[in-house]
Order: sequence, then C-alpha cells, then structure tokens
Amino acid sequence: MAPKVIPLVFQPKQLAIGEMFYHTGPDAATWIGGGGARSGGKSGGLRRLMLDRRQNRPRTFGAIIRRTWPDLDRNHVQRYFLEFPEMRDWWHEGKKKFILPNGSEIHFMFAENQQEVDQKFWGPEFYDIMIDQAEQFSEQELQTIKTCNRWPGASIGCLLYTSSPRGVVSVQAGL
Repeated sequence: MAPKVIPLVFQPKQLAIGEMFYHTGPDAATWIGGGGARSGGKSGGLRRLMLDRRQNRPRTFGAIIRRTWPDLDRNHVQRYFLEFPEMRDWWHEGKKKFILPNGSEIHFMFAENQQEVDQKFWGPEFYDIMIDQAEQFSEQELQTIKTCNRWPGASIGCLLYTSSPRGVVSVQAGL
C-alpha cells in the first residue's frame, strides 16, 4: 500500500517559489528568499512547500527554523494540525518533528542566539532548510545554519529564507 499523500494548494507566488525548489541543472538556485508584508502567505507557503518536498523526496529530512519554540509551535506545528489533521498521527512531541509514512521527517528547530545556533546546528544534515522570519537572525547565524543544508548522495537541496520588511537579511552567494 502506497503512503497517503496529502493534496496541497499553493497561491501563485508560493507556486513560483516552489518551482525554484524543483528546478535542476547548473543554474538551479539553492538559496531562495521570499519576503513581503504580514499576512502575505509566506509561512503558509513555507509549510506547504516543506510538506510537498518531504512527500516527494522519501526518506529525506527538512527543517523549519524560527527564533523560539512558541513561535514555531503557534505558527507552524499547530497550523499543520489545523490544516492537515491527519498529520497529528505523525507528530513526535519529544523530538519536535513529524515522521511521514514515506520515512521523511520535518524537524522544528529554534535558536535564540549565536551560542544556541552553534550548538544546535553543528552536525545535523537536512535536505531542505526553511528559515521563517530570517531577518531575526544575524548573517553569521544564517551562515552557520546553511552548513547543515546537505544530504548524502543528493545533488541539490535548498535553503529558503522568508522575511518581513521590518528587517534586513544580507547573504552573499557562495558563502
């Protein structure tokens, strides 16, 4: 029996970002940014894109990152439960992650300062990383997190930064 696949609906701008994640070849983007006003669909698109990637990339891990656990829980975990109630069966509270029927995992990680970033992002591997409200992180913190964006045998994984206009994210390609 094939694993259950949750159908997803994307807004046009969310779909455009999602298409970048599936583009392959030498010109494929691996660092993608999306920004805009509050209530613009950034977090919802991020959630759906992460779920889509995990459903279509069996046995891969992805991470959704915010500054604090309450922000992650309120803006992502609880929203997954609300939007896709069947995901409640996949939730592992103690490990703060969903384990999908196809073996893929969605991890929820947070770090309140550079010291926590250094501790938590030294070693783990994620096929995709999505940092919500990336303007809350320093450039050094974002670079440290980016080091976890790798996967054995994968030619491409992606990193998505979402941000609101109130902050500035400065990242140089190739770092």
